[in-house]
Amino acid sequence: AELLRQRAWLVPALQAKGYTVLQADAPAENAGGIVTICRPETNLAALHERLFRSNIVTSLRADRSGGQYLRLSPHFYNTDDELRRLLEWL
Repeated sequence: AELLRQRAWLVPALQAKGYTVLQADAPAENAGGIVTICRPETNLAALHERLFRSNIVTSLRADRSGGQYLRLSPHFYNTDDELRRLLEWL
């Protein structure tokens, strides 16, 4: 329940920053805490590195065509303040 609560405000906040959120409209029964984002005009590899240097852990992923994605994996022990900090860096 906590993960879905966080996801419910995190997804629109990411979209407001111009990120595409994969499966953003997944129904609650199919949604989870993992959120994957992309934004074509953003160098996600550089962003991933900058976040890591700031102690924000993400996973850099790529699809078969070379498109890059950042996977965010908040868990129940992550606070809303930590997620807001992530949004500030994005």
